[in-house]
Amino acid sequence: MYTLAFPAPALADFIESYWFVVTPPGASMNLSVDVFADARADLVFNMGAAYTRVEPGRVGLLRHSNLDAQRTHPITIKQRGQVIVAGVRFKTAGLGAFVPSVYRWTNRVVPIATVFGRDIIALERALREKVGDDKAQGALLDAYFVAKLAPTDSKRELWALKSKIEAARGLVRIDELCDGRGRLDPTRRSTLSRAPRRAAEDVRAHRSLPERDRPLEGRPGLHAGRRRRAMRLL
Repeated sequence: MYTLAFPAPALADFIESYWFVVTPPGASMNLSVDVFADARADLVFNMGAAYTRVEPGRVGLLRHSNLDAQRTHPITIKQRGQVIVAGVRFKTAGLGAFVPSVYRWTNRVVPIATVFGRDIIALERALREKVGDDKAQGALLDAYFVAKLAPTDSKRELWALKSKIEAARGLVRIDELCDGRGRLDPTRRSTLSRAPRRAAEDVRAHRSLPERDRPLEGRPGLHAGRRRRAMRLL
């Protein structure tokens, strides 16, 4: 169902994968995907049928391309008919390598031009012209994001902190995540999208799930709805 491609080496620390779904000519697809609450954002170029996005207490119908930003709850995507999508799955805090701040978009679906500027509309058109050619679409995405890459020293420090949290499986002392005054640095939250303590909770929740229930690496997170159960085990 999903075809995966991986980003250029310069982007590997920030983008997990590119993913593509294309309905064969003359066919119809009935797609339903549960997306795990793992604080990762997805950039969705929707070039086919509208899709339904289900989240706790809300159901929305989306037709246009968007950034489905990092989430603190699971969602379900349902799409029927001609499904044509190109997507970018960012790593945790990876979106921050391309935009100044991501925190204000948590749990939101945002128009792509609001996040990246009007130049991303040209990328969307180019992707539409290459539907069915995953290699060409991947090259277009690589070129766009390499040009957008704008890491700063403070963000590099943040990504090192994120790697520490993940390497320790979320078992990091809170004082190790604080600045010299014993407070969490707000600039870290603006890039990580969540306070580091909450990011550590996400990692522990993910690690506590049985292997079969974890989202598959490199594709939209599957098997949602178990995060709450996992959190009770922490």
